[in-house]
Amino acid sequence: MNHRALVVAVAAAYGGATWYLGQRAQAGYQDAVAELRNALGDDAVVSTDYDRGGFASKARMVLQWAPAPAQEGRPASPPRRLVVDTLVRHGPLAGARVAGAVADYRFALEGLDDEALAHLGKASAPVLTSVHHLTGSHDVHLRLPAGEAEGGDGVTLRWQEMVYDMAIGRDGRHFQGHFRGPEFGMTGIPDASAQAAAEEEEENDAGETASPEPMDRTSITVQGMEGSFDNVAIRGLWGVGTGKADFRFGRVAMSVLPAAGGDARHTLDLKNAAGTYIIDATDDTLGMTTTLNAAGRIGGIDFESVSMEERIQRISIEAIRPGAQAQDVDAMVAMAQSSGYLLQEGEFLTSAVQLQPGQLILNGKTLPLPSGAAR
Repeated sequence: MNHRALVVAVAAAYGGATWYLGQRAQAGYQDAVAELRNALGDDAVVSTDYDRGGFASKARMVLQWAPAPAQEGRPASPPRRLVVDTLVRHGPLAGARVAGAVADYRFALEGLDDEALAHLGKASAPVLTSVHHLTGSHDVHLRLPAGEAEGGDGVTLRWQEMVYDMAIGRDGRHFQGHFRGPEFGMTGIPDASAQAAAEEEEENDAGETASPEPMDRTSITVQGMEGSFDNVAIRGLWGVGTGKADFRFGRVAMSVLPAAGGDARHTLDLKNAAGTYIIDATDDTLGMTTTLNAAGRIGGIDFESVSMEERIQRISIEAIRPGAQAQDVDAMVAMAQSSGYLLQEGEFLTSAVQLQPGQLILNGKTLPLPSGAAR
């Protein structure tokens, strides 16, 4: 075979492989959309388009959700939409690497009013890339650039760049990966009970103009967040799988700025918090075990070590499938309220915990702590 014939044969083989891999990439995209419809409902997925090309294809998916009901006297907000544009490069050397396809996803929000756009003015959309290997496995890389966003009511969120990497086995059920976030913080969180009282007073005095009453504001800072996971998905459950996850926080701190002014009151300062999260399952039930170890200050008490282990066992898999009825959730909430774990305050469910020497105060109820609980 001469060189020209060899070049033609190689080009034909590459073109044929690219055509086949492009077809497989389109089928995989359509399967993913079908799973998303099954998880979110047909009403959430407004439209999907796939424009297939020779070496690259373009896809667009639009997700929609209804905004909160408009307050009296205000116009109704338009539906919020998330537009996902995807560039799919396919072929044996897709994206300058040996792979069946490489997909780059770009996200955009539509239907936001001017106030919402201003709140997100310092935030950038996440960047998502997925690599579909010739063996059928996938790699996913998600990056959220550093940014800042306002949440309304004086709340501000700030974060440094966050990175999430995941490998998905060829069967689509085995997930492995790790994540990293150097720092995340929220400031200006209003006291829930004070906010509910202020909103109720505002409704009662709708015809009067009054300046809002000051309230306590909470700030939360999380530093050095990282972790890894290795799970096998349970069929029919979105995002739940047997396996183990490890996580670590360099520091978790919380403080309250009093409404009357003055210095902030530090309510939590934990360092080197590390834990595990394990899910195991039988054919019909699953169980979860969470462990956490840390050191630092909670309230006014310094702890040389804080250890926690929580076990939840024999949860019916059938009961938590997507088809579970809303009344089941209402029943669980009612049970938590009757036991004193939750309180209903206006539209909010709240729970207040105070830790004092020798006792724990939960929603006003005093529970004695065993001796040696604080070390």
